[in-house]
Amino acid sequence: MQESKTQKKTIEEASAILKKLPMKLQVETVLLLESYGRIAAEDIRAAVSVPAFPKSAYDGYAVRAEDLKNATEQIPVRLKITETLAAGAVAKQPVLNGMAARIMTGAMLPEGADTIIMQEKVLHEGEYAVFSEKEAQGANVVAIGEDVLEGTILLKKGEVLTPAAVGSLAAQGFTEVIVYKRPTVAVLCTGNELLEVGEALIPGKIYSSNGALLKGYLLQYGVKPNLYGTVADEKEALANALKKAMEENDMVITTGGVSVGEFDYMAETLEQLGADILFHRLAFKPGGAMLAARFKDKLILGLSGNPGACAVGLLYVGLPYLRKLCGEKTPELLKETALLKEEYKKTRKGMRILRGHAAIENGTLVFYPISNQRNGAISSMASCNALAELTEGEEPLRQGTQIPVLLL
Repeated sequence: MQESKTQKKTIEEASAILKKLPMKLQVETVLLLESYGRIAAEDIRAAVSVPAFPKSAYDGYAVRAEDLKNATEQIPVRLKITETLAAGAVAKQPVLNGMAARIMTGAMLPEGADTIIMQEKVLHEGEYAVFSEKEAQGANVVAIGEDVLEGTILLKKGEVLTPAAVGSLAAQGFTEVIVYKRPTVAVLCTGNELLEVGEALIPGKIYSSNGALLKGYLLQYGVKPNLYGTVADEKEALANALKKAMEENDMVITTGGVSVGEFDYMAETLEQLGADILFHRLAFKPGGAMLAARFKDKLILGLSGNPGACAVGLLYVGLPYLRKLCGEKTPELLKETALLKEEYKKTRKGMRILRGHAAIENGTLVFYPISNQRNGAISSMASCNALAELTEGEEPLRQGTQIPVLLL
């Protein structure tokens, strides 16, 4: 069923439509040291405990706690030093009654020892170590599995391989990991007014910036972008470019041609190609001039041609789908409540999305709107790390008003 072009859906309705779309994810095996930022395609469990042996937490002496139970400053205990153990070394003999082993941080505890006494608490006298105080059994010993126990899930399916996650897998000796393949997304910009960067600027024309903008966001969120340049506002040229992009990629993102102007051909062209229009124009500004269509098993997301509005549409509506396409278990971005730091005086005929900067001040999340909120202002995205939702209303929003914000 084709979506009525006059009906505007809400952001929530549009997001729900995209969320329900089926998708086929493919997996691949990559080298661990090339897996940063990728998404795990299976639960990954610890093959060994870390540490795999009890080890010393400090430089000091490995002893039996029983031998020091009566140690005091007045009556110290003298233990014969058997050997010195560096990290990576294995003791040649056990620690028996009346003995102690000099031990370095990270070295394996010798058999018989159960406690580490830090070196600053011990007096070294030739072949003997002198102890003037006792410690509880097990003190300063890193137990087997204190960091990770064998069999523990280190990374769940759908989670991101962060630097810490990669480090944890390296500690297991893993050299490879199974991840979801990065989806390929075509970026196609439309408009008679557009010039490619490097061309001579002539009156009435502007340089195409949406491709560069979208490529950056797609790379940031784990997608492989393919730029298809600019296409004039001509139906045949647009149809040919769309067919090529859909054949060669997992998804297509376009900019321009989605409003109701005389040369806005995107919806019409997609319908003629046999695509199903999922929604066309949403009830928010800026960026509501957008559409989504489904052609076979591929999504086409049509964004506004205005850079600021284009970015808002991608981040607020399209990004959860893209993150899901990458295999993320929780594709939705984090939404929090923040205090508006500057009064917003304009009336709002429907939902308004503000670009801005969120920060923690005195333990509270606050939101500073960026001064230039115009649809075409690409500079407004430079310091933008959050988007705020302003509901419809005639009254100004005072400084300190609580508003929902989406953290990018």
